[in-house]
Amino acid sequence: MPPASVVSVPEKSYDVIVIGAGIAGLIAAAYAARGGAKVCVLESNHQAGGLMAGIWRKGFYFDVGDQSFEQGNVLFPLLKQLGIYDDLHFLRARYRLKTPNIDVNILGPADLPRAFAEAFPAQAAATYAFFDEMHADLAHLLPLLREDHNPIMHDGMSSIAATGRLMRDVAMNAPRLWRLLHTRGSARAAHFYDEGSDVFDFFQRMGYRNMSEFVWLGFMHSWWEDYWYPVGGIQTMFDRLERLVLDLGGQIFYKRAVTALTVEGQRRLRVTGVRTAKGDTIQGGRVIYTGDMKALYQNLLPAHPSLDATRQRVLAGSCARLFANASHVLFSALQHPQSARNDGIRFARAGLGRDQRAGDRSRKCPACAAGSECNRAANNGQGGVA
Repeated sequence: MPPASVVSVPEKSYDVIVIGAGIAGLIAAAYAARGGAKVCVLESNHQAGGLMAGIWRKGFYFDVGDQSFEQGNVLFPLLKQLGIYDDLHFLRARYRLKTPNIDVNILGPADLPRAFAEAFPAQAAATYAFFDEMHADLAHLLPLLREDHNPIMHDGMSSIAATGRLMRDVAMNAPRLWRLLHTRGSARAAHFYDEGSDVFDFFQRMGYRNMSEFVWLGFMHSWWEDYWYPVGGIQTMFDRLERLVLDLGGQIFYKRAVTALTVEGQRRLRVTGVRTAKGDTIQGGRVIYTGDMKALYQNLLPAHPSLDATRQRVLAGSCARLFANASHVLFSALQHPQSARNDGIRFARAGLGRDQRAGDRSRKCPACAAGSECNRAANNGQGGVA
């Protein structure tokens, strides 16, 4: 096989095809290539990075996507496993909050409540009570992010043990998690502040529309502890990941937009490869999709009765469902070689290396546990995509 850096046309088939050269796609490709797979990455843009990419203009670098990221005790351990963490230097990204009433550099958990209490002294007691409750919730949730709770950070029985620890602590915190996921952040603020007050107006407007308290807590924690920036710009991280994939024997093709997934089967579809805008038809033992979930169901997958219900839900725009699905694609791709179902579509790494025999085992998608059509298809042999 020619060196990856000089290959200009994709080959006819690969063990693993990764769609998208963002953070999820490059990490998935690196793990698959490290395991011995013949890997192809297809990216519609002219460079890696996805929505986080930066650009160079007249000798100056600009972050045109994200200007920091939260790593959640997932990204850094992955970079360490891949052996490139020490090649990058990360700085804590600090933010300043400036309003007509407040001007504060957010350096730690105490800064925001103190700034709000000083700006709105009549609401000081409510402010400290509000933030105390946030800290109490975070104290229960942050242990879920520990490495010993993360199955993708471990091998074999250690991975199973980590899954057990994670599920145990999730079960212990189930009522709290349910409340946080099903309560808007602004609704929680209403328990502490008068709805006509300026401070309540701020919290009502903060973040995304109808943002859940769970996401709100993550946002606050990132402000306090977990926003990071690589020295040299965010693009430097993607340049290093790109080089890693190439060094491991993977191939990356830019300006190669995928226009369709090829499938086979009648009652139960199986994704077998991709077609690109440049006319390539590429077969893949496994296909990992890391792009936009709506684009997947609207543009790439064929019309098929087994997909209609899922397509309708996705296109209706349930953000919580879409985020859960996107996260599962990444986690499935990074797990040891075994299959995983994502709303009826099999996205997995090829079975390689010492875990070759694990390639044929299926693992239920967590989204299916609630009884989605994917779960019924997987267990009852009904329609679906495999």
